[in-house]
Amino acid sequence: MNRVRMLENSKDAIKFSNEICVLPILPGMGNCDVALGFPTHSQAKTSEHFSQKGVDIYPFCHEIGLKLNVNNHQPNKKLDINKLTNGSVAEVTNFAEKLCGTFEQICLDILTHNFDFHLQSGDPDLARSIVARIHATVEQRNLTRYVKPFKGPKNLGKEPLWGKLKLTNNLNTDGCSAGSSHTAITNQEVGSSAVEHKNELDLKLWKVRENRIQQILSTPHTEHCPFYSYSRCRTLGIDFNVGSGEKLNLDPKSLTKGIMVELNTFATALISDQKHFVTEILEYNFPLHLKNELYRGAYKEQLWKT
Repeated sequence: MNRVRMLENSKDAIKFSNEICVLPILPGMGNCDVALGFPTHSQAKTSEHFSQKGVDIYPFCHEIGLKLNVNNHQPNKKLDINKLTNGSVAEVTNFAEKLCGTFEQICLDILTHNFDFHLQSGDPDLARSIVARIHATVEQRNLTRYVKPFKGPKNLGKEPLWGKLKLTNNLNTDGCSAGSSHTAITNQEVGSSAVEHKNELDLKLWKVRENRIQQILSTPHTEHCPFYSYSRCRTLGIDFNVGSGEKLNLDPKSLTKGIMVELNTFATALISDQKHFVTEILEYNFPLHLKNELYRGAYKEQLWKT
């Protein structure tokens, strides 16, 4: 967003952060400037759930009572849109970026949530080796499917990875994200209390992602995107709800190339959803009156230009 870049380049960041942010208004949205806020004493302390060592990392959101955790099952009192500041918009944008995560982090967390690699192989880094192979697996299958489909294997997507991975689990995985909650556990230089705190924050991020995860999983597949239905993951029982904290401990031998392709599709969709998360948070907290998905789509693009 332009305002975030302006804040980063501002000579007086504090002054700019406290200035009111004027959101774009689309035709037919209605009155977005109506003050529907509630008294200061009843404002929810929303940022305290996402803090580091007791320090509020979203002070501008906390100040106006802006909730970062969108809960569509719990109605939220709308805030006065005139209270929205550049600082709070920047914090919402940064939080949305964290919700997107990184490709390696998303894949690694889902794999370790569903499979017990350590029990099967004695190698705690095997999951990281699998993540490092995802892009190569997808490229190989795309070539097999679209370049020479008439010579492709009959059991496309059902090829097991376990046998090959047992021989190649010493792959270089330096490209894997150090930000993953499970990767952090293996870092001996980080104190156990810091690791536990980070793991707790990562689980909370997964819980906040839950709404969007369900939307991604329910996206209908098309003729040119046969993996959007996540049929192979559903058949095996892959659980994308990492925020539950309840691991499934599935047999790693059941992991196939087809499942890796679907995992690639899911992670790619999630990490590119920053616009969605920002719009969702703002709509949850302010009376934007976005009538349908068409309005939301147009608003996302307009918002990113402000």
